[in-house]
Amino acid sequence: MSHQSMVRTWLVNGFARSRSVALVGLAGHVVEVEADIGQSLPAFTIIGLPDQAVNESKERIRSAARHAGAALAPRKITVNLSPATLPKRGSHFDVAVVMAVLSAQGVVQVPPDTVFYAELGLDGSLRPVRGVLPAVLAAVRAGYPRVVVAEANRAEAELVAGADVSSAAHLSQLLVAHGADPTLLARATSSRARARRTAGTRRSRTERPCQTCGTWWGRSKGVKRSRSPPPVDIIS
Repeated sequence: MSHQSMVRTWLVNGFARSRSVALVGLAGHVVEVEADIGQSLPAFTIIGLPDQAVNESKERIRSAARHAGAALAPRKITVNLSPATLPKRGSHFDVAVVMAVLSAQGVVQVPPDTVFYAELGLDGSLRPVRGVLPAVLAAVRAGYPRVVVAEANRAEAELVAGADVSSAAHLSQLLVAHGADPTLLARATSSRARARRTAGTRRSRTERPCQTCGTWWGRSKGVKRSRSPPPVDIIS
């Protein structure tokens, strides 16, 4: 999908679903994640009894989607976690939410028999979470055998008989696997490489040693580190 076609999808209303699992103790319940793209001022709302970790996912999702090359639409985004009476706790809803939103934008296609269970980093990486075993077991028993987890959780998820487990290290890989523009993967890889190069050269641009005492100073954070103090001449 070209950038122009992605932009055009933002100009129409969109609705899509994905699925995750809510844990209440060790009991898992499949949750439908509904995403709606509205024609109004930009906003991002999550409803359906989310806890603080779920509410904070909005910022993780925005940043992760941008680093994956598929920024969220500048529209009103409403996400409903159904059933609304079931408490939703934890960061493992991140991937299900971003997949539902990007499916509503027309960027990806989410299969109806797939459950997503992983946290997102700001850089788009998929991070492991707790509770994978009971969550995958609940998904399979509910008729959702396909499960997507972080790579670090794959071995645990594969312990469940009947589970068709797939994993990814980065959101861009997951998007491409679900029908997004294949160039997203190359762009995301290039972006991460630039970030690493920038981090490696940041100190040389922002730190300067004091010519008198040898202390390293940063432009905004003050003292970075100190060298040994200069020798002092003792006058006898």
